[in-house]
Amino acid sequence: MTPAKGSPRPFGKGCFIASLVAFVPFIKRHRSVGIAVAAVSLVLVALYSTWWMWWGGYAWGPRFLVPLTPLWVLVLAQVIEPLPAPGVETVALPRRSWLRWLVYGLAAVSFVVQLGAVSVNFVNYETALRDIYETDWLNPLAYGPPAQSVTDLLNSPVIGQFKLMQNNFIGNTDLAWLWADGKVLWLVVAIGMAAIATLVGLLLLWWRAVGPDSDEGQRSQVLRTPTLILVLLLPVLVIGAWLGEVSRDPLYGAPGEAYRGIVADLCRDANSTDAFVNVVPTAYQIPMNWMPGACNVGVPTFGYATNSLRQPETQAVLEQVLNQHDRVFFATSGVQPNDPDNTLEQWLGANAYKATDNWYADYRLLQYATPLRLSNVEDRPINKALLGKQAEQVTILSARTPSIAPAGEPIPVDINFRLEAPTDQNLRWFVQLWTGENIPLAQFDSGPDANYTTFSSLPAREELLEKAGVLIPANTPEGTYRLIAGLYNPDAGGARLVTIDGPDWIELGDVRVVKGE
Repeated sequence: MTPAKGSPRPFGKGCFIASLVAFVPFIKRHRSVGIAVAAVSLVLVALYSTWWMWWGGYAWGPRFLVPLTPLWVLVLAQVIEPLPAPGVETVALPRRSWLRWLVYGLAAVSFVVQLGAVSVNFVNYETALRDIYETDWLNPLAYGPPAQSVTDLLNSPVIGQFKLMQNNFIGNTDLAWLWADGKVLWLVVAIGMAAIATLVGLLLLWWRAVGPDSDEGQRSQVLRTPTLILVLLLPVLVIGAWLGEVSRDPLYGAPGEAYRGIVADLCRDANSTDAFVNVVPTAYQIPMNWMPGACNVGVPTFGYATNSLRQPETQAVLEQVLNQHDRVFFATSGVQPNDPDNTLEQWLGANAYKATDNWYADYRLLQYATPLRLSNVEDRPINKALLGKQAEQVTILSARTPSIAPAGEPIPVDINFRLEAPTDQNLRWFVQLWTGENIPLAQFDSGPDANYTTFSSLPAREELLEKAGVLIPANTPEGTYRLIAGLYNPDAGGARLVTIDGPDWIELGDVRVVKGE
């Protein structure tokens, strides 16, 4: 629908400071709307004021106030006079013309501030502030904004971003078409400028077509379907050109290598019942950019820091993940296996069933089975002892294994055991999946608690639990297979502990392998 001839059209931009000034006249005229805006604002501000990170974290500007922006823009309608349509005589300014001009002035200042904010990387100045002011670098959770006073105005981010532009604009740039090494993405520039020129031209044609002197033919010519389709395609073309250029940026990884190799393998093997947990906080852009296109299914993704388990919310989320998914993919970077500081890996080792652990350059990808497939499985009594040459004796009391498992996925295995006497031997578990001809198809090899514990530290004469995961190869034919388990001593040439009747393994139960997803 086009507006009637001579009807005013709203003019669009203001700022929050002007909205506060205009709120009193606004609520006098629109009492119920004004009360609603104030109430919602108070609730949101009160909500975030109770959080320790009320300023919004490592960010530029008060991000938590963004949801209030559309509400407070309404308040400006009271003081901004609409622009007249082409050919319509300009009306006199309202009595509060000073307030209207205040809005225009603040809008201009806001534009300049935002121009600096989107032109350079604000993170660079946030880091610089923490060199200027006292900051606890060892405690990320206390990583708040530096305490600044009015006398520190010249160090405020608003001015600091222009300092970055003055000192090293190219090195601090955050523009889509200019990289920090000085490389210009000319294809993005050309397509972007062409898109802007096209939109400006269409806007001018539209402005003339809906003016008082226009006719129905002019309006239909500008607003016809091909024109609307062109408007929708322009941002798609710009975004597509930019994505094609930046996909070759080393920041986003090389195909098939390191983190992108993890993404490729994860997406190849993942199905709708899997989840992805990662402790790679400095390379989050890689899965964010490549997983949606590489994965045929949506894989729920959870990113954390190594010490995140110190927060109770993290454990609650991970428990929910184990209760809702059959498999957990887990990626790390910058930490060695079984690092005690990596609280996520330690928690998964104690609560899930580690099946694989593979390196991709400096990154690792692990797979864990979850307790879901053991939900209705009862313990199978075994009560057999394994004996070693150094007087080690471990009794396998019982086991829980799934009766059915899909090929291509890890399965969980519970082994209840007892160490009959203290030992100083470095024993390790092995769990294998055997064919009917006793040929191993897959195996698990680990120290106790996914290598976070040693046998020499285990208490004697207590019932203990070992959680093992066995990844069934994707090409495994359907059929019934056997799960066996045992212990060996790597310090004694890999000698296995044996049972009283001779075998160096104990049968845990049968598993029927079916075709996976």
